[in-house]
Amino acid sequence: MDVRLAQPQDHQKLVDLLCVVHGEEFRALADLEVSLMFSSALKKLFFIVAVENEEVVGVAAISEEMFTTDVWGITWVGVHPNHRHNGVGQEVVEGCLNQILGRVEKPVTVILRTHPDQTGLYDRVGFKVLGPDHEGGTFMTKTIG
Repeated sequence: MDVRLAQPQDHQKLVDLLCVVHGEEFRALADLEVSLMFSSALKKLFFIVAVENEEVVGVAAISEEMFTTDVWGITWVGVHPNHRHNGVGQEVVEGCLNQILGRVEKPVTVILRTHPDQTGLYDRVGFKVLGPDHEGGTFMTKTIG
């Protein structure tokens, strides 16, 4: 399995996976966010993908958070249902952390929000609970660098 920054040729497979994981109702937003990655937009997400046999099987996105200093976020984390519980999610999140490390010159804080009772993956890569969010999920953080 190859974990890497998404490339323009991944666009459709990436959007399709995001919709399998997060729901078809997110197709327009997913398509927009993936398109922006390959544009000159100032504020955009960078998608990290896990590719196996030329199929995108895992994904997450990173971005430097607006209105903050030295804070990055991870979002859109997902693994195709046929590839879950095989370490793909952990590899993608670790890929996100490595991408962030390659973009910063000093320690930064990484934040994310989980679905309710779904912190195990992030616990395994060293994230700590900050507290609950307004939808029953959990805010988590990790300092890297």
